[in-house]
Amino acid sequence: GYHDDSEKSKKPLELARGLELDLKRLPSHSVIDFHVSDADLVSLYASSDAFVLPSRGEGWGRPHVEAMAMELPILATNWSGSTEFMNEANSYPIRVERLVPVKSGAFKGHRWAQPSVSHLRQLMRHVVNNPEEAAAKGKKARIHMQTYYSPEVLAQTVLQHMRRIQGRIRPGGVHLISSGGP
Repeated sequence: GYHDDSEKSKKPLELARGLELDLKRLPSHSVIDFHVSDADLVSLYASSDAFVLPSRGEGWGRPHVEAMAMELPILATNWSGSTEFMNEANSYPIRVERLVPVKSGAFKGHRWAQPSVSHLRQLMRHVVNNPEEAAAKGKKARIHMQTYYSPEVLAQTVLQHMRRIQGRIRPGGVHLISSGGP
């Protein structure tokens, strides 16, 4: 319920009970409905076998990046910001069935992804049945994060952009603008 203030978003276990599921037959799970500190997040990632987030969309996907940096295999929706760094080699992208209009809340009027539940189930079973492959994807994910998104790499990217921008500014703060754009 990140952008949802409704009562149902605040009570995930009550919602699950309302679905008439036999919760005792489900795999061991935990629902964390409170803020988790950064230090505790590291412990949570470290104690996990995989990171699964079938979301409808992400601005960037900070939890994805964190999990990948922690060498976890990730299963996440193949849509939105996370497509910048997720691929078949370093993760398990979940197929999108369709785009769905957002009818209320902060993103009303936008469209978001409807992740495929059947594909998610297939991927989850695959990861459980192929732990060596999943671990190898987790290692590739960490290498990808280190190669393209480490603080040093990002600092160099920002520095390159700053130099490019600086080259367009005349002494005295006058911007040089060509007919081709800024």
